Amino acid sequence: MKGQGPNIRSRIIQSCQTSPSRIKSPLLTSFYKWDGKSKALANKYQAKEVTESLLLNPFLNILISPTRNVSLAKLVVPRAHLLKFVVKKSQTDFTITPSLDGKSVGTSSYVPNSRTVLQSIVSSRKDRIRSQLIPMDIRNSENSQVSIKSVQIPDQLVEQVDEAYFDKLRKELSYFHTLEYQIPQKGPAVKVTSSDSNEQTLAIEEEFVTINLHPLIKDTDIILKKDMYLDMSKKSHRMLFTFLFKLQEYFND
Repeated sequence: MKGQGPNIRSRIIQSCQTSPSRIKSPLLTSFYKWDGKSKALANKYQAKEVTESLLLNPFLNILISPTRNVSLAKLVVPRAHLLKFVVKKSQTDFTITPSLDGKSVGTSSYVPNSRTVLQSIVSSRKDRIRSQLIPMDIRNSENSQVSIKSVQIPDQLVEQVDEAYFDKLRKELSYFHTLEYQIPQKGPAVKVTSSDSNEQTLAIEEEFVTINLHPLIKDTDIILKKDMYLDMSKKSHRMLFTFLFKLQEYFND
């Protein structure tokens, strides 16, 4: 069996050298130089360049977002695929409200970023289902300062989330409308448009990732004055892409 080691290694090396999909991966560009022994990375290993090239992938940024537990589905999911809710105190009681900006502090809960799923939770007659919108530490702790019975789940919660998404979209577009746009020279180009000739909101093509806002905003007062191109090397652009992805995911589940 020991004599087969070099042969197996040579097959792996040959496979990496002949497979375009593998050789293009920044994670495997130096694979063929490895002799199989554990050792420290060479000083010339450009970890920063590899990290930067991976961050140019708009979908990777969504997948590597911090994970959160979805108690209803008993899953741990990247936060970018979830809706966040917080408990907001009113004059008489506590109310579940959406938090799209992620800046709200305090106890929170998460559900799938789906309008259909949210509607089914809110309209459910089972307290066990509706209570999933209440943060777990309130539901499970007898010592919580907030009683589960004092937390209200609005019947119009879905409509509140709809409006919260559109309000955030208005703010984002009003800011980005002031910028000059050029097609990025490095990395994938993300095009944001509003075309009534196509009802598809997300398209992955050879040259562009296209987000079409028209099906989402056609019945609102929101107007996209001109096409935008997002540069994934800029943090603010990556954040906008993540939000637009969540927007179309929520309405097109």
